[in-house]
Amino acid sequence: MQIIWSEEMEQIEILYLQCKSVNELNQWLSALRKSCIHNTETLNSYHPGVFKGDKWSCCHQKEKTAAGCDKTRHGVTLQEWNDPLDPDLESQLIFRHLLGVREAMRDKYLEVVKLEKDKDSFQSHEQDSELKDAASKLFQLLQDLQDIHEDLELRETENTNCLLELQT
Repeated sequence: MQIIWSEEMEQIEILYLQCKSVNELNQWLSALRKSCIHNTETLNSYHPGVFKGDKWSCCHQKEKTAAGCDKTRHGVTLQEWNDPLDPDLESQLIFRHLLGVREAMRDKYLEVVKLEKDKDSFQSHEQDSELKDAASKLFQLLQDLQDIHEDLELRETENTNCLLELQT
């Protein structure tokens, strides 16, 4: 995948992304479409190939900043775009990420609470209480999700064992 950009009136830069799979490619495409939807300065053409050595592999132009040889397609809007992402997979990825950073979030939260207690805070006790409630709810939600996830994994293991017993 190729991303072309320039900052202000500077030289055009080209970024290549190499995706491991079609799913990863679709995730990148979806994320890029969502972040570029309001970009009014998109290009009208691009190079479907790569600039390797001294020329573009698609049209053999020798100038790296040469106008693209293929037209871009701006006709697809988010309303028309059927996002290929699997919501269950995305939820699982977010859950795994939050689990991975849970302890760091908890440590940072405790650090902020300690700093607020150590100095005179401009926050009212009501705001402080709301912050603690929100953090507590987040950590409790993560724990509940982890418990449910572990319960489902246990059930799947039990079901697999039952199937193995039936097959033998």
